[in-house]
Amino acid sequence: MATRRRHGFASSLVGITLLVGSSPGPEAQVPRDPARNTADAAATVRGRVIAGDTGAPVTDARIVVRSADSPGPPKSEWISAPLVPSGSVDAAGRFELTHLAPGRYRLMVVPGPAAARYLPAEYPDPASEPPLAVSGDRPVEGLTVPLPRAAVITGRVVNERGDPLSGIIVSAIGMLSANRVRRSQAGLVPLARTDDNGHFRIFGLPPGEYVLQGLQPRLTMVNQTAAAAPIAVSEYLPTYSPGTLLLSEAARIKVQGGDEVGPIEFAVGRREALTVRGTLVDATGQSIGGAMVTVTTVRSAVGMTSRTTQSSRADGSFAITNVLPGENILSAVRWGDSGQEYAAVPLTIGGNIEGLVVQLRRAVTIRGRVAFDGSAPAALESLKLRAVPLLATQERGAITVQPEADGSFAIDNQAGPLLLRATGLPGWHVKSVSYGGRDITDVPTEFTSTGPSVEVLLTRSSATLTGIVRTAQGAGTDAAVLIFGRDPSQWDGRFTTTKLAQADGQGRYRLDGLRTGQYLAIALSAEDVYLDDPLPNNFELLASLATPVVVKEGASVTLDLERITLGALP
Repeated sequence: MATRRRHGFASSLVGITLLVGSSPGPEAQVPRDPARNTADAAATVRGRVIAGDTGAPVTDARIVVRSADSPGPPKSEWISAPLVPSGSVDAAGRFELTHLAPGRYRLMVVPGPAAARYLPAEYPDPASEPPLAVSGDRPVEGLTVPLPRAAVITGRVVNERGDPLSGIIVSAIGMLSANRVRRSQAGLVPLARTDDNGHFRIFGLPPGEYVLQGLQPRLTMVNQTAAAAPIAVSEYLPTYSPGTLLLSEAARIKVQGGDEVGPIEFAVGRREALTVRGTLVDATGQSIGGAMVTVTTVRSAVGMTSRTTQSSRADGSFAITNVLPGENILSAVRWGDSGQEYAAVPLTIGGNIEGLVVQLRRAVTIRGRVAFDGSAPAALESLKLRAVPLLATQERGAITVQPEADGSFAIDNQAGPLLLRATGLPGWHVKSVSYGGRDITDVPTEFTSTGPSVEVLLTRSSATLTGIVRTAQGAGTDAAVLIFGRDPSQWDGRFTTTKLAQADGQGRYRLDGLRTGQYLAIALSAEDVYLDDPLPNNFELLASLATPVVVKEGASVTLDLERITLGALP
């Protein structure tokens, strides 16, 4: 039975956000008017790092500095891509940062190996405080940064008979609301390897919810041909606690700072390698032999992917073995004298799939012209047209072409639903994409060889949204500002109705190129923005917290926002 132990008071210092810190104490001497300093003045910041649970000095940590006045790497990348200037703490936990240009900054304190029981902390606390303002007329001193105590999950992995499994890699995958996977620091998922008794101990966990996954490390993906005999990838497929192949069915474990939860026991049993079987047919229903069929992993919580390929037999049948459970895409392609035929089908694999029928369609050339609302620019050398498939695979990703001098374009070998985009002309934005009299700007469309020409209309008179992002206390602060359509059918990060901007250290932001419509706007921390996740439930969560705004063509709209930290919500 799992038990929970608490260490100190770290849970009172942090929320569920991945990276946190403390607000400036009364002894912190922060310049009130950094704007009056000369541009070449250098500033110094001094402080100390302490353990959040005991108050003792932390003697193994480094300090990373990020300017809040100019966009930089997201905080999840700070550990893998340190910025300069930076420094380290001394034996008393003290640090000194010199030669800082006047401006607004955030500090990231990253504990070293001797302080691994603690979490990185950001200063000032992004959930409630604006960036630290520094100037060159006097140093900023007296900063105290407490490091929150991390959580630990312990447990044991057994097989289907209850025997302990050694050498199994157990990962703690952070989960957010709306069934989203939390972005991990520097792309590293906390994990441990089981010992000879099947025991594991995963440390360094931020507060939040987790699921456990066990997998056998010697996992090799095999590309097969029709003539090759099936080769088993592994006796033990990646399995989530309490014993499921699907992330959506995994048991969640909630931890707070300083908790040690466990032991949690789950089984990773022997399973036959998963197989997808089906038949390929053409547009007339005739079987297609000799086509290449591929199953590719598209969603993997721990970064593990699989890509397995096989040729269809003469009767159109195929059997793709050794596929991984989870979210996958099955794609099929055949080249012939009349061109390319292609198909792509999303698959959620939790067991063997039988009897799948996949219809290939002939790839087409999309032809059209770029038009301009008003006078056209003198040159189009920088203009690019991009076809973005709804289901992207390694064989078929986004294709970019340059239009001719008269604005005409042709994009070859396109199949399946896709979106058309135009980029590269400063000041110009997409007003509409028309196909046969229909506006398909944000409508994934499957084009045909006999279809009409496409018109991509660009304009300079798109709307603009500006404003200030503030903390709950009213101070301007840096943030990621996201705007997306109010209509749930528009909840997709690839649509023109979804745009992202960065607010600077004073909270100022600007979003250009907005089309007429009804939107929702929200200011978040960078790690809370998941534009690469097309799941509607991600947008459903944000919509419940966002501010409505109506935008008309060519209008300049002002909207101030309060920064929201999703992890701090009840």
